Amino acid sequence: MQCWGNYGGLEEPKVPITPENSAIHGITNDMVKGQRFDEAALKALCSEAALFVAHNAAFDKPFMLRRFPWLEKSIWACTFRELPWTQENYSGRKLEYLLSDCGYFHGAHRAVEDCNALVHVLAQPLKTSQRMPFQVLFDSANESIYQIAALKAPFEKKDFLKSKGFRWNADDRVWEFEAVGFSEGKEVIEWLRGQVYCTTGKIMLGFRIQAGVDRYSGTALKQQFKEV
Repeated sequence: MQCWGNYGGLEEPKVPITPENSAIHGITNDMVKGQRFDEAALKALCSEAALFVAHNAAFDKPFMLRRFPWLEKSIWACTFRELPWTQENYSGRKLEYLLSDCGYFHGAHRAVEDCNALVHVLAQPLKTSQRMPFQVLFDSANESIYQIAALKAPFEKKDFLKSKGFRWNADDRVWEFEAVGFSEGKEVIEWLRGQVYCTTGKIMLGFRIQAGVDRYSGTALKQQFKEV
């Protein structure tokens, strides 16, 4: 039996909603008072899903797992990270920009409305390649995510690393990049070798690898160190 449809609900949080947040999504403390999510309805929708999709899976999946731990075996793909919006000549990666490029307007900031808006974008062929976004996501979901740490990168290269998409990990004091799939990981390593470390020899990097249900789970993975 296949289950189709959507679900939107409210639940009273442990801490009050601030006026600043209410101004964004329109949800007030009075609206959520005494409310609980209908987990049975949500489970019915999720039970036959082959892939979970979010526009910021690194945020959404850990958030969902904390509230609904029965989703621990779910596999997720990220439309913000895993679809080649720049290469496909879109004006930006934010949902509002993507909708505008597809001829739609979106002014809402509620879960169901955001999901419906994203579905509209994913239903359109990509602008340049004409590939269907869902097919790209299904292929990408089978790839591992490689978190590459540029160990002992020269300080003067920090702006260069940032422009490439590296982010500063303040806890480990290292620049990191998340590559989806072996091909992107290899390209980033070669870029580091030539543009950051300025060598033709081997370089020592740190790696954390997420695959399958570990993708975007927020689980702390042990870093591996390897000369490549």
